[in-house]
Amino acid sequence: MVTVLVVVGSLTIGRLVYHWAAPPPATTAPKGERLLLALTAVVAVIAIGSYLGSGIRGIGRTADTKQERVTVETGTPGPTR
Repeated sequence: MVTVLVVVGSLTIGRLVYHWAAPPPATTAPKGERLLLALTAVVAVIAIGSYLGSGIRGIGRTADTKQERVTVETGTPGPTR
């Protein structure tokens, strides 16, 4: 489910950025710049979305807080002076 949301969100953001970066009607600009900007936005949304998706699943894990006590005993006591 998270994957579907990330993909749909990234495509939507990419389309919005592509249209937002359109040049004014009187000028002509290369579409490569717009496409690169839109693809960068898509990759950023996918990276952030996948990080958040993994983080949401990772919240349920709890660390084991029990600590074991280790005692070291020597076999024979050393010589006394």
